[in-house]
Amino acid sequence: MKRFLLRVFIPVSFILTVLYVQQWYFDSRAHGIVHSFPHAIFNRVHRQVIDGDVVIFGNSRAMNHYNTAILDSILGKDCYNWGLAGLTFDYQYHLVIEPYLKRNKKPELIILEVGPHAFFDVVNPHYQYVFLPYLNDEGFDWYIDMCEELHQYDRFLPTKYIGFKPWEIAKEIKILSPKQKGICEKDAFSNNADEKKRYGINFPQDHYPFEKDEAIMSLFAQFVKECEKKSIPLLLVCSPMHEENFYNVCEMDRFWRQVDSLAPMVPLLNYSLLFGSDTTYFHESTHMRRYGADVFSTRLAAEILSGELVGLD
Repeated sequence: MKRFLLRVFIPVSFILTVLYVQQWYFDSRAHGIVHSFPHAIFNRVHRQVIDGDVVIFGNSRAMNHYNTAILDSILGKDCYNWGLAGLTFDYQYHLVIEPYLKRNKKPELIILEVGPHAFFDVVNPHYQYVFLPYLNDEGFDWYIDMCEELHQYDRFLPTKYIGFKPWEIAKEIKILSPKQKGICEKDAFSNNADEKKRYGINFPQDHYPFEKDEAIMSLFAQFVKECEKKSIPLLLVCSPMHEENFYNVCEMDRFWRQVDSLAPMVPLLNYSLLFGSDTTYFHESTHMRRYGADVFSTRLAAEILSGELVGLD
């Protein structure tokens, strides 16, 4: 019996040791990446205290359109951009907004980029890889419960990487290029828009109109009430989008009615048609070039500073 147990114990121990080493290696490398998306954001939100005065949340439109250098200069405040490209509001809330508000002082103002992309039901399977190193963080409970491939015991056993090819994981979480640039240490503002020279439509026409996910919209309403309860000023902002190639084919008027019904007392700055169809400002239908982002950020900061909608101390 003893010999049998040794025959079982030794190989099992060896396998577990190898898996733990693999897990430690991937996790530690991901936690050490401070310039690549989305690790720069997760590392800072879940592992540091930021205490910003003005914080910006949203998807890629927030990430690319809000220049914190301009906002800092005009508002005279410490502004941080936590935009998560490709992620709907439920991801934004559970993985960034909620943990940020738990770990940091109450911000003087929250700016939430709102648009139809943030509220429709979409699956982001490729993000499963990049979330794996963070499963031990409290804010990822929601993701484990949502993901069919993951379980709570993955937090205690080296099982979360089983079934994934190491080179696929390395590619997805950028282990092979830990110094990749693209996100500065202070915020998520990206210059990627400058790299795209041609103008085009970024979504097929048959995706319109977007059907909003009721659960995500309900979570948005919950967040609005949470800000009101905690006396955190909230400002909803919709940055510019191309009029002909997005706004006019997306039933935006119906979307604004939905937002207003869920947040009737929250001010909304709607810049969606600020630049109309002028391609000078855009590199595709819902994302602006750096020039457009700078003009928009300047306009937004001036309107906030006026104090007509929200007041900063």
